[in-house]
Amino acid sequence: MQIYNFFGIFVADMMKKTLITVFFTALTLSICGQSDWKSQTIGILDSLCADPLFETSQLGLAVWDLTDDSLIYAVGYRQRLRPASCQKVITAVTALKSLGAEHRYSPYVREAGWGWCWDDKITTPEVDGEPLLNDTAVWTLNDVLQPMLKKSDNLMAESVFLQLAGKSGRPGAGRKEAAAEVERLMADLSLNPKDYLIADGSGLSLYDYVTVELLVRVLRYAWQWDHIRIPFIEALPIAGIDGTLEKRMIRTSAHGNVRAKTGTVEGVSSLAGYCRTSEGHFLCYAIINQGIVRARTGRDFQDSICVALTRK
Repeated sequence: MQIYNFFGIFVADMMKKTLITVFFTALTLSICGQSDWKSQTIGILDSLCADPLFETSQLGLAVWDLTDDSLIYAVGYRQRLRPASCQKVITAVTALKSLGAEHRYSPYVREAGWGWCWDDKITTPEVDGEPLLNDTAVWTLNDVLQPMLKKSDNLMAESVFLQLAGKSGRPGAGRKEAAAEVERLMADLSLNPKDYLIADGSGLSLYDYVTVELLVRVLRYAWQWDHIRIPFIEALPIAGIDGTLEKRMIRTSAHGNVRAKTGTVEGVSSLAGYCRTSEGHFLCYAIINQGIVRARTGRDFQDSICVALTRK
């Protein structure tokens, strides 16, 4: 009997028709199942976004299916909003792209960032219990990513931002040179840098303005490259497990599934990261709540979104 290779399975000629029927039946069921999941998810997200909260505040929300490489859902997709510490997503991915995870790191921060909002916590960053910001310490970018993202250390993010500035080779390089590196990433994503304002690397500045479109496009870009995806995702907080998500989404479907960067400054709460659906699809998403009186209100909304995306 002639032997056929059918999607990696060797079958005898007499089994060909049966396997073709089974394959296409399974494929149809899979497509229908995923279509049902998407339609149900859109319905749930529509309901969550109809909350009276948004009569008095602004929302940016985007969900991208990385498996199908398609946008699933968006509200305020291109509305410019303040990212808070989700700015660190942009800083980290730009640094991994431009410098690499093994970039030797001699950190310093000369001055406060342009337009900084001091409501957020400022600490002296450490790696393995040793101060990061001193004249003699030398680390790799990979060394500092986890504390920068999991603990959301602002000075650490600014020191990474200035490492980007150093790529210009100009004496006294600062914000403008660092922002130019971020703008090169935007251009690679076919986005217009003039549509955004990059004031710092941490998101503390009152002058940072981005969109959820930019955030999900950056997350999608990171996902596509192993040398960026692996160190970046390993450094993100895990819901219910560690970092700034340690006490969030506990005992929900998002627990241990969601990996995301949080952000909080006065009037703004944000979340941007990844999760896996019950259908096995990987998603990236960005959520910015702006104009809220209590940060908890934004966090609760974001957690509800994540639970909807990861529901069983």
